[in-house]
Amino acid sequence: MLRYFVALALAASAAHAAPLMEMKSGDLRFQVNGGSRMTLFVRNVPVFRDQSLFVIKPGWTGVYIYQDDATPKCASSGEGGVQVGTAEFTAEQGYARYRFELRPDLFTLKLTYGCKAEPPAEATLYTYLNANLFEGAPYTANGGRSGKVPLVAPPAATTLLRDISQITFQTKLGPVALTIEDDGKPASMRLDDYRKGEAEWARKNPMLWLGMDVKPMPAPGEKTLTMTYRFSPPAAGPLPKSMTVKTTVTPDKSALGPFVPDFPIIPKPKEMDENIRPYRLSQGSHRIIISDKASEEEKQAARELQSEFRDLWDTPVRILKTDLTGWDGGLEGGGIYIIQPQVIPRLMAIGGSRNDAHFRALMKRPEGYALSVDHWGVIVFGSSPRGAYNGAQTLKQLVRADERGVFLKGSEIGDWPTLGVRGVHWFGGRNSHPFHKRMIENIAAPLKLNTMLFEVEYADWEAVAKPDAARGMSKTDVKKTVDLARAHFMEPIPEVTSFGNSDWMFVNGQNKDLLYSDNKRSFDPHNPKSYELLFKVFQEAIDLFQPKYLHIGHDEITVKPGSLPPAGETESAVKLIVDDVTKVHDWLKQRNVKTMMWGDELVHFPEEATDAGNAPTLADGKAMREQLPKDIVIADWHYQGDSPRYPSFEILKKAGFDVIGCSWFDRNNIRYLAKAITAAQGLGMIQTTWAGWIMSEDIVLKENLYQFVAYLLAAEHAWNGGKYSLDELGYDPEAAFRHFWDRKPVDRTLRPGFTVQFRVPGSEFRVTEPKPSARGTRNSKLGTRLAGVSFAQVAPLALAGALSAGPVSVTLPLGGKKASELAFLWSGTLATAMDTEVATLNVMYADGKTETVPVLYGVQIAAATDQRAGDQNVTVNRKSVQGIATSQRVWRWTNPRPGTGIKSVTVESKRTECAPVLGGLTGIS
Repeated sequence: MLRYFVALALAASAAHAAPLMEMKSGDLRFQVNGGSRMTLFVRNVPVFRDQSLFVIKPGWTGVYIYQDDATPKCASSGEGGVQVGTAEFTAEQGYARYRFELRPDLFTLKLTYGCKAEPPAEATLYTYLNANLFEGAPYTANGGRSGKVPLVAPPAATTLLRDISQITFQTKLGPVALTIEDDGKPASMRLDDYRKGEAEWARKNPMLWLGMDVKPMPAPGEKTLTMTYRFSPPAAGPLPKSMTVKTTVTPDKSALGPFVPDFPIIPKPKEMDENIRPYRLSQGSHRIIISDKASEEEKQAARELQSEFRDLWDTPVRILKTDLTGWDGGLEGGGIYIIQPQVIPRLMAIGGSRNDAHFRALMKRPEGYALSVDHWGVIVFGSSPRGAYNGAQTLKQLVRADERGVFLKGSEIGDWPTLGVRGVHWFGGRNSHPFHKRMIENIAAPLKLNTMLFEVEYADWEAVAKPDAARGMSKTDVKKTVDLARAHFMEPIPEVTSFGNSDWMFVNGQNKDLLYSDNKRSFDPHNPKSYELLFKVFQEAIDLFQPKYLHIGHDEITVKPGSLPPAGETESAVKLIVDDVTKVHDWLKQRNVKTMMWGDELVHFPEEATDAGNAPTLADGKAMREQLPKDIVIADWHYQGDSPRYPSFEILKKAGFDVIGCSWFDRNNIRYLAKAITAAQGLGMIQTTWAGWIMSEDIVLKENLYQFVAYLLAAEHAWNGGKYSLDELGYDPEAAFRHFWDRKPVDRTLRPGFTVQFRVPGSEFRVTEPKPSARGTRNSKLGTRLAGVSFAQVAPLALAGALSAGPVSVTLPLGGKKASELAFLWSGTLATAMDTEVATLNVMYADGKTETVPVLYGVQIAAATDQRAGDQNVTVNRKSVQGIATSQRVWRWTNPRPGTGIKSVTVESKRTECAPVLGGLTGIS
């Protein structure tokens, strides 16, 4: 899956470290931080944040040059008043050499690159311009073109200009002129607005993508590209000042109350009405009622709900098994009923709360459910045992708490999945069961995934004499994961990669006699001992999993490195693959196990697939499709999200195969693939994971977080066939994933404290009576409750930023009040790079001592238009302002000196692009 590790590198965030090289001259500063992380600043505002080049071999079979693959060798010096730097990237078959020149008003980047072997199929130079600097800026470009960068981002990534070699922007920091040359001649660049791009690499910062595709060149060969940035000083403005504002500190007996993030139901139900009174457990008999003939799914649903109420909400609920044969649907005694109407003829006749043909049709849908929650009680109708279980998962997401106690949000829901197979693919590892357990219990089951593709070739199989020390997993732990998946009604499918990718056979230097010629990754299909070993492992996996399917791998068999057939082999790739798969298929069929395999070798790129088409020729792909047994299920992986087209699904279906679409992390890829596999009437989709061979809880919230957030999106899009865009879903996927992954008991206690009302001198802002909250958020004449915190209603106070005016610091007197926590309600004017220090919090105590805290972007604060999840903040007040999604953040700071009075709090802006906008301050005792 070589092509997509390029995409992975684009999406990965660089680790924070000291720059490899830094140059300064006047208002300009330039840094090289490794890979594509090159940044040019003017007055500490980035002009561009990333600059990179990649050159791809013909057919996307490999990479000549990709800057993120290596750390460059850097050097810098001063030459006649000019700062000069170099950065050199070297690879086995290519190189890229940069020369940078920095003057007070000029920056020049000269890139020379070359390759040593075949001519490259494609070379791309790209730059991520900082959209904050250029938004709303008038421009003139070569060819007499002029216009203005939109102040508001278009709803999707859009091309602004094509075929430009020179452009001048009139920015807030003065004119910025850019020219580009290709071997000394005007180049042809494209400028795209990616502020609304949904790809991970486009979501890191607001950006304009400036790129050029360079025509193939003969090899060995060399090209030189030159980019020049010229700056003019802006008009001088007033110096920002500090400000002390007037405050009114008011005691609040419930400064902090219960809080649960109010996410919509995930996956989004097909039908839903929320305008219904809630069911309060504090007012009813705490019981879950199931039939005395309940299925295992219904029993498990009841147990999970009971555990949910007990462990997270401190509300004991008992399970009551009873004869429901004559039940008429009445809820006089309250309670939560989990039932299948089919086993209660009387209910099917009256239709419960849906006494019509619609309800009956819903009860015929596989895995469907109807859910009714009102002030009388709750009924979960399942069209099948699995449907009842699905309904219970939705019910968990309706639980809330307020000052009055625990309740279920009133709802009428009719729901069913669009796709039958909704799964996730992952690996094991020496101690991976805790990862699997948490993922199944917190993510997969609650989000209604029903399939687990578990890659286990490195497990401690008895047939392999020397198992892998790190990637291996004990059979005991594998069985624990398999049993847990089944207990949550996920079908476990073992994957043991075989022909072409059988590296696991040869770990620790064993089985060298089975190697296929000089290929280090595959067994010899002509050696009977190869299949003796393979089938022994298959049998162990079958005994352990008791599966319906066994996935045999078979991806990228003909792709370098290690491609097949090896030199000297007289049989074609087609014959080798067909003979091998047929042999394995027949062996599995004798054991009543269906074969599943990857599909990339059965289609050819680019005619039959927009990516992942590795059949050597069109004829080869067609021949394999014709000759392979048609009861094989094809897991057809495609990871590009640039186009919604996945033609191989239809091609494979037409050839007679059942198809499952397999996606990766790109958010467009997940959605588009779900739509395509739905249109092709495929079996469903599986979300793949390529975060290393070893799964553990430790890797989830780190650099591979986006791969696991993709599980949530895959569950969403598989359930609804990719129907909804991110904006239509109404939540940030990362924030939602963190909520499910790290759920903790809800603190239902009320804590006293104080609210702070502040007023800028001369401001005529007046507090007005707010309208009652539709979501049950407490409102009063003086404020509102957000993320459980009570805030006074105030006029937002904007500080100075690099691109905006205002006071550089604001001091709020607190009069010596004590607090164990301070809660800030705020946002920022513009997005900037994660972890950038945008402000400093200074707390002055009554005894004269101070506490200073850096305020980091994405950690404690974020721009109003940045809807990504934060590490320590909670997103609140989501609104649409003129079609733009906006929000605020609540950050709670723990006071290290709660017993000492606080004289004042000062927020000082660092004058970055993100100027803090303070909207509230509350002290919590």
